[in-house]
Amino acid sequence: MSSSYSWVQTFDDFISFLTTRTTGRIRPIANPDGQDILLLPIVRGCDKSSNKTTTGCSDSVGCWPDNAPPLSKLVDYTQAFFDRRVHVLSSAQLHLSQTSSEISFTSNNKKDGRRRKKQKVGGLESVGAFASSTTKGKFKLSFPRIDEGLDPPIPIAGRADYHSGRCQLQVTSLLNELSAFRHNRLASAADSSRKDFCIMGLTMEDLYDGPKDLFCAGMAFGGDKVAVFSFARYHPFLKMSPLHWHQYGYADSCDGYSYYENDEEEPVGLTQEVRNVSDGRVQSRKNEYEVEFLRRSSKLLTHELGHLYGLDHCVHNRCLMMGTGHLVEDFNAPSHLCGICLRKMQWRLGFNIKGRYKMLAQAFKESMGMKQEGEWCNKQYSFLNKK
Repeated sequence: MSSSYSWVQTFDDFISFLTTRTTGRIRPIANPDGQDILLLPIVRGCDKSSNKTTTGCSDSVGCWPDNAPPLSKLVDYTQAFFDRRVHVLSSAQLHLSQTSSEISFTSNNKKDGRRRKKQKVGGLESVGAFASSTTKGKFKLSFPRIDEGLDPPIPIAGRADYHSGRCQLQVTSLLNELSAFRHNRLASAADSSRKDFCIMGLTMEDLYDGPKDLFCAGMAFGGDKVAVFSFARYHPFLKMSPLHWHQYGYADSCDGYSYYENDEEEPVGLTQEVRNVSDGRVQSRKNEYEVEFLRRSSKLLTHELGHLYGLDHCVHNRCLMMGTGHLVEDFNAPSHLCGICLRKMQWRLGFNIKGRYKMLAQAFKESMGMKQEGEWCNKQYSFLNKK
């Protein structure tokens, strides 16, 4: 959600971007024939016969991790937000080579006396200041076929840190393959008249773009109508180093601040993985962190979808589409569109604004557990209903 734009997109600019000046018709880049929003979970490969996966598996949504925001709730909310049908595709399966996946955790945490297993680098060589390796040989992705099953795995770029055993996927490499997947899907569809609006890749795998990136929340290819983003850094319990991408851990509570207080010093008591909700320290805050995780992830999802519909970063008011410079600003951004961006979206999609507020209020309260946002939508609906 970070911003690199210096100009203001007015309503007239938005209309000009989406239409041809002579006819007023929607330009091809706006994909006027596409309607449905497709969500593609990207998960670690699992053995469905034994229901085992390296990241957790849920029967209702395939191998979507248990510690991720529930896809069913994100679907309900996104449908209400855009007044469009949202479908979840079969998962794309990520496979790590044996060499990469065998890297063991190693750390010397003098504060709590923990000692982890020694590293097993398996022939990988240290490269650069991050002590990581960027390669397309260690990460492969299999996309789902329309007739069920998976396509052969495709190499994608990524990097691994030897000391922590952690890895990140390169977002541009992932988007290139996602664009090809969408093109092939449209070309091979049994009903050639059906054109989905976009495919959004969702994952709990960490992402990056450039070699010096700490992480990348996500990225979109607007012309190809594809995007991919990660919820990994949006977990409420996460604490991360602002200097090294592979240094982060999980607390047992949420204080709204995701970074180490001291740049190089890991806070005491962090764990390498999210604690199970059966842990007493986490169970008491289960509802708190689930709602906050949904709040953060739903804003990321709808913000990026807004870009695919042609909305630029907003500077008119506090708005979902405002640009942010870091996670603290991101988490504090509102869930709602300002009046100008709402008018842009209403022109583009043709929804009834009053009816949309009613649906959003229901989604916020009943599905997401976000009472404050639901009450705000109810107030907008009541105001419009009096007119």
